Amino acid sequence: MLFISNAAVFAQKEDGSLKKIVKPPPKAITPPRKKTNESKVQKGAVKPRRKNKAQAAKIVYAGLNIRVNEPESEIFLANEEGNIFEGQDSALTDESGVLEIDEVAVGSYTMTVRKTGFFDEERKIFVAGGRMNSVSVVLRPASAFLSVATNVPGASVEVDGIGEYENGFENLFVQPGNYRVSVYKKGYRSETRAVSLAAAGQRERLTFDLTPLNASALLSSAESDFQTGDRASAMRKAKQVLGVEPENPTANMLAGLAAFESANPSSGIYLLRRAVGYGAVVSLDARVFNKEKNDSQLIAGKLIFTRHALQFQTANRSELNFTVAMSAEIELFEKIDESGITYINLKARGTFNGKNDKRTVRIYPASAAVKASRRELLCSPACRSTEQALYDLIRRWQNGDAQPPTDKFSLPMLPAEDFMAAETTAFTLRLPQNWQVLSVANNLIFAAPAGGFLRTTNGSLYTHGVIARLVPNPNGMNLGQATEALLQALTASNSYLRPSGNSTARTRSGIVSMNYLSGFSPTTERDEIVTVYTFLRADGSLFYMSAVAGLDEKAEYEAAFRRILNSVTFR
Repeated sequence: MLFISNAAVFAQKEDGSLKKIVKPPPKAITPPRKKTNESKVQKGAVKPRRKNKAQAAKIVYAGLNIRVNEPESEIFLANEEGNIFEGQDSALTDESGVLEIDEVAVGSYTMTVRKTGFFDEERKIFVAGGRMNSVSVVLRPASAFLSVATNVPGASVEVDGIGEYENGFENLFVQPGNYRVSVYKKGYRSETRAVSLAAAGQRERLTFDLTPLNASALLSSAESDFQTGDRASAMRKAKQVLGVEPENPTANMLAGLAAFESANPSSGIYLLRRAVGYGAVVSLDARVFNKEKNDSQLIAGKLIFTRHALQFQTANRSELNFTVAMSAEIELFEKIDESGITYINLKARGTFNGKNDKRTVRIYPASAAVKASRRELLCSPACRSTEQALYDLIRRWQNGDAQPPTDKFSLPMLPAEDFMAAETTAFTLRLPQNWQVLSVANNLIFAAPAGGFLRTTNGSLYTHGVIARLVPNPNGMNLGQATEALLQALTASNSYLRPSGNSTARTRSGIVSMNYLSGFSPTTERDEIVTVYTFLRADGSLFYMSAVAGLDEKAEYEAAFRRILNSVTFR
């Protein structure tokens, strides 16, 4: 549980109250046409600066027609005396890429053509008298162009590493490379695609046809995928339902089972606890140890979790079946067997082979096996990871963590796929729709899901959520120094946190430093991980975002943290 003091080190005081949340303007897709009273004259027929009457009689004028392959390109035209557009820097071509100037003094000029996303083109031209002079310019792309359209108004479009937009866009300028594009809308099935923009000038257009989310049909499809071994598809569909129905027990169970059987089994614990808490019966493959004479045996069966009982059932050796109530006397710990393999030792009073008794059972993951000698056991590194996750799940079930949420810190909802906008005077960002904006100030936004925060008289405690803040940097520290000062402040206020790694990420603001703090919170008795994102702006100020989640559900929250970070725009 991260503690944020009301007079936090390396931060300004939270002095704002809740503000009206409005949608920030989407990122400009094409450069806006500037007003004629600022720096560009009206496009189309243009009257250049004229000499005084005494000089005008000596000057010959002609017409000039400029054609550019890109519409609304900016034209700079100057002779030895400077820019010819009176009181203006430049003029714009029209929607067809044409700029026609009625009267230009005969002579030599330097012409520069400019447009965002293209290389500048510079030409030396001569305007001859007695005719309409024509010049054609072809701008060469400096960027690739990506367009995205969707059939659902108000859908959010996220381009990984670039930003999030509403309702799609046309010709977004991006650096050549590989990108992931995701489209979200509450009540619809989200969709993600990869797109490769190999070179400058390449144009790609993606059209997403989102379909309404039918939770029942989607879960039926997810269950079918799970049964046929397509765990990734089952998890994706189950999580789409969770974005709309976070308390759906079947969706939590399918997503949790798919995660539990992945390369990181512990990522499924959070979801499986939720599933049991909301009334699902969770069944996991497991084995119990049995020994007859000198033969070591691992009997396959199902370890079944409900709100109030833990069972093991096998059809092959029914005498090994047991049921243990949560309220029963239970001793649970890990031990190492004769083969050097860690297993789960469960000692409890319950129903064993139909009789009330107190017994000790050795539980192994389903992937554990017996050697051909039948005297030694095998367990791969993946098997050992599953054993650890299985032990943690049983321990949390025993501690009551799989009950319906009853306190302020019980099982916060997963982040919704539908996002909302929030703003300060310094920056804007987007947050999951099912989060609460707890504080907004001139330079700060604090938001968290229900069940993930607690207000106190001394500050705020939160187990899930983000604090985003822009702070001054009067000492002119570089990014590394400013980040280190921030991390020291956080660990000083939260002594259980320790540095656990760092990396970088690409966002629309540039390269962002990512530092991880983790530890076992004595308040919630849970493992937590804090990701601290930092970015130093051109004016020297530091933007940072502290994102907190339980270690069990880290994977569920990381995607939301990434979307929030991608959505940040500065004023």
